[in-house]
Amino acid sequence: MVAEEKKEVPLGMREIYPPPGNIGAECLKEQGVEIAFGVHGGHFWGLLDAISNAGIKLVTFHHEQSGVYAAEAYSRATRKVGVAYATTGPGTGNIVSAVQQAYLNCSPLVLLLSGHNTWDDQTYTLQECYAEELLKSITKWTKHMRFNYEWKTFLTKAFKDAQSWPKGPVGLEFPIDLFLDA
Repeated sequence: MVAEEKKEVPLGMREIYPPPGNIGAECLKEQGVEIAFGVHGGHFWGLLDAISNAGIKLVTFHHEQSGVYAAEAYSRATRKVGVAYATTGPGTGNIVSAVQQAYLNCSPLVLLLSGHNTWDDQTYTLQECYAEELLKSITKWTKHMRFNYEWKTFLTKAFKDAQSWPKGPVGLEFPIDLFLDA
């Protein structure tokens, strides 16, 4: 991979280099991911842009549930881990029945979920959602990411655990503030 040149940032502007989404995209490439399915949203552009720029094909659906079903079908057909993505709030809520089906079918999936700002916890903010609580009974585990340095560890663990017996879905929730804070 060719190293990117660091661009000059105007005085007074913040920068995070490399962009945090690149960490996630790099890890997905290391895991052999070629395609991901789901519905994007503004909370998630920092990661999905990096994934797309890394050459991973994003297949976008009109409903999040369809994205998870497609990821499960891909997993069953290829015997690889299926990757699905959904935006926060109603997007994460919309995947529940498809994730339960994947769980009951022992289909290995990694769910990439966006989340609201962590500083807005319990404030009834726009699209507030807690994926760990929502999905805990229908995934092997779900992790609310709190720091950028955790990404590589937990993405790698998610792929390993999704494929270990009994196979099943694993979820990772990425709050939007992880894309903003250095």
